[in-house]
Amino acid sequence: MNLRHALLSLSLLLAGSVASAHAAQSVVDFDDLTLAPESRWVGPDPNGDTVDGAFGPEVRGAFASHGAAFGNVYDLSFSTWSGFAYSNESDNTTPGFGNQHSAITGDGHGPGADNYGLAFAASTLGSGPIDAAALAGLPTITLPSGHSVESVWITNTTYAALSMRDGDSFAKKFGGESGTDEDWFMVTAYGVDAEGGVLDASVDFYLADFRSANSAEDYLVTDWTEWDLSPLAGAASLHFDFSSSDVGAFGINTPTYFAIDDLTLNTIPEPASILLVAIGCVAIAARKA
Repeated sequence: MNLRHALLSLSLLLAGSVASAHAAQSVVDFDDLTLAPESRWVGPDPNGDTVDGAFGPEVRGAFASHGAAFGNVYDLSFSTWSGFAYSNESDNTTPGFGNQHSAITGDGHGPGADNYGLAFAASTLGSGPIDAAALAGLPTITLPSGHSVESVWITNTTYAALSMRDGDSFAKKFGGESGTDEDWFMVTAYGVDAEGGVLDASVDFYLADFRSANSAEDYLVTDWTEWDLSPLAGAASLHFDFSSSDVGAFGINTPTYFAIDDLTLNTIPEPASILLVAIGCVAIAARKA
């Protein structure tokens, strides 16, 4: 084998090795977490840190599923939570804050799926800075080392979906009484890398969109829908912000919740493993030369 052929073989083998490494995936499905039927976990994390929050003492911690950590903040004074929780509650018909722990689908994503994740933002970025400190206050997922994000399945919670569909004492009915109001509700994902730098990319997902001139094209998400997060592949942590057309004196009126399931992660190949493959390929090429 001449040098040109040896180098070509080496390139092809290295490309195949890297592609194979990237093809290895894992799925965070929350079903490794134990829950009684029709129940939820909202905190507090028994291993979390108790700190002085805006309204009194709160526990800041997390729960883990398949190596990914989901940030959770639990207010000890009011027994309320923000960040992430998980649930298998199935009530997709009862409106109001009392039913804040159910996905509008009534179950998790996929056949036989029970548990799913919930996100709630107690505050949003608004017009503030988009930096690592600000993003840390949003619902946050810390990815396991050696993994990058690919996608997640997302839908509305029952509370948010019925609020947008019908309106309530705090939020308007999307589309208004005429059905022509250009309302929308969106979640935006940001990424922070391992060095604490905010990625240039961000990814939007409309949980409801009534902006079309043709009202027949208006939609409210009520099914599990795949959300491509691959533009954030360089992130070590993911952070989720909300925005809405329905804003009042105290911020967004729309309930700032969503449900997620089946977070798909790619395995990042270790540089050392690529080097070993390269050395092996060179040796093979040398023997055949």
